[in-house]
Amino acid sequence: MGDNSAGNQLFKASADAMLTVADKAPLTSQRKLRSDLDSKLPKPYLARALAAPDTDNVHGTWGHKHRNMSVMQQHVAFFDQDDNGIIYPWETFKGNFIFPIYIYMHHLNCFLVIIIDTKIYNHLCDGQNS
Repeated sequence: MGDNSAGNQLFKASADAMLTVADKAPLTSQRKLRSDLDSKLPKPYLARALAAPDTDNVHGTWGHKHRNMSVMQQHVAFFDQDDNGIIYPWETFKGNFIFPIYIYMHHLNCFLVIIIDTKIYNHLCDGQNS
C-alpha cells in the first residue's frame, strides 16, 4: 500500500482548525468556548458585517443604525464627532466622557487618549498630516 502522509497532514490541519485552545496562549484554556451557542445565536460561526450580536442580543444592539458601516467603522465613527474622517485626541477624550465611569477616572482617560492616539496615529493617517 502507498504512503498516505499527505492525507494525514490534511486531516491534522483540518483538526487543528477546530481547536479552541492554543498551548502558547493560556487564556484560551481558562475561557472555555460555550457549548450552547448554536441554540442561542443563529450561526454563531458566521462573521457579521454590520452588527455585533451576542447571546442576549442576537441581532446586535436594538435600535442601533449601522449606516452600512462595518462594526469597526461604526466604532471609529463614534469617536469622529465632527464626521470629517479624522479622529483628533480631543474627540477621543470627549468620546470617552460619554461613558459615566470615565468622568470619575479623569486621569485614566487622559492617559488612554495619549496611548490610543499615539499608537494608532501612523496607521490611521499613514504618517501624514491632512
